[in-house]
Amino acid sequence: MLLNFKVGNRVKIESIYVTVFTYPTRRVSDSAGHSHPGEENQAKMALLTLTTDDGHQGYAFAPPEVVRPHIINAFFRKVLIGQNPFDRERLWQDLVHWQRGSANQLTDRAISIVESALWDLQGRFLNMPVHKLLGGFREKVPAYGSTMCGDELEGGL
Repeated sequence: MLLNFKVGNRVKIESIYVTVFTYPTRRVSDSAGHSHPGEENQAKMALLTLTTDDGHQGYAFAPPEVVRPHIINAFFRKVLIGQNPFDRERLWQDLVHWQRGSANQLTDRAISIVESALWDLQGRFLNMPVHKLLGGFREKVPAYGSTMCGDELEGGL
């Protein structure tokens, strides 16, 4: 029960911040929004970071428009700062409560980014991979990949 005491009574989310960065990619989008291999270009991505008062951090990647400053300040900070990151379901419910009055600004996608960062924080706190926290036992799983295009492009499939 020492872990429950420590987690339940001491750990609190202290800060939330977003780092927007660019990276090289060969992914391009057509006029319908479909992704294809293409010429190298620079893309933007955001990294949401949750930090606890004892220094643990959880991370999740998101498109910058999903975690823009208004969403961070009006919803994420209001709901999460000072809260126990292990109260994940309650925090999710609290964010969903704010969603209705957000004029469609607090999207399901934005809430899922916070949930991913909370899972990551918990896994790092407990030094355990998230799939183990969720009850997973396998170290390998079959994978399948598919795309609608790319065979005809140099460097494609």
